[in-house]
Amino acid sequence: MKKYLLPESGNFYKANLHCHSNISDGKKTPEELKEMYKSHGYSVLAITDHNLLVPHPELNDSEFLTLNGYELNMNEAYTNHSSKLHICAIALEQDNITDPCWHKSKYIYTEERAMGHLVKKDENNEFERIYTPFGVNKMIGTLRENGFFVTYNHPSWSLENIEKFGQYEGMNAIEVYNNGCFIDGYHDNDIYCYDEFLRKRKRVFCVAADDNHNSFPPESRKFDSFGGFIVIKAPKLEYRTITKALENGEFYASTGAEIYDYYYEDGKVHITCSDAEHIILSSGVRYSRHACGNVDEYINEAVFDVPNDIEYFRVTVYGKNGKKAWTNAIYVEEITRW
Repeated sequence: MKKYLLPESGNFYKANLHCHSNISDGKKTPEELKEMYKSHGYSVLAITDHNLLVPHPELNDSEFLTLNGYELNMNEAYTNHSSKLHICAIALEQDNITDPCWHKSKYIYTEERAMGHLVKKDENNEFERIYTPFGVNKMIGTLRENGFFVTYNHPSWSLENIEKFGQYEGMNAIEVYNNGCFIDGYHDNDIYCYDEFLRKRKRVFCVAADDNHNSFPPESRKFDSFGGFIVIKAPKLEYRTITKALENGEFYASTGAEIYDYYYEDGKVHITCSDAEHIILSSGVRYSRHACGNVDEYINEAVFDVPNDIEYFRVTVYGKNGKKAWTNAIYVEEITRW
């Protein structure tokens, strides 16, 4: 029986889930961001300003949707040697615009405090952010209980190691690629962190995102928009339809390569994609498979055996000019029960 790992039917919607405007430390207004992203083929944008949950329904139209979101931080100390935690939280319901982790006097940077009046919150709430595994899990749990999709941002930039992030629970997704980190010269590939979570049986998805601030013009190689994104497959461009697809992992992460079809049938996984130099299946154990053509040739599909005794599998498409795409991981024991 064929089991679709991306939905069989639906439309593909290009989305950036990590973006900053001039409400915090970005250089573009929300209106300018919409114009930029829509003109580059994006249908979905979460403007996730630092610690400020500010919805942008005025930007929505029949071809473009903004998701309510923000980026929260925890810091060990404000030095280049200390680790940090940044997560993005995206509301699953369009009318969910209240910050459940608000504190009336802490955690808002000086330059952002002037925008605090834009946030709907309980002025008496004093959610304390304690940078320990217990404190991080409390914040994640609070966000999840209040209807948010939670993404772990740029682990390498954050200087967190497995001893720390291995204790986190309840995240929906991990950034495996952060374009802003790449532009700034930091580690651009956090797929190792994704595998660490998966080996610990933490069911999470993988995303690629811009984390753009637009400090440089489009003609600069330091322009940080349009580098990392996800492609969501959903029946229509409506708020809850899109966030349900996020919850279900009905998307893939990319820096430019495309995936068209992805399914499992009779012990094999099938994938079709844009021109690829390599297509690789990875797993939680020492088992991998590699499909490729000859030098200067591209392939557009691959079929891989999936043994029952591997823990999980995921597929990476290595496309032209270094562009990649990553599927979400599937646990073999789950797919064989479908």
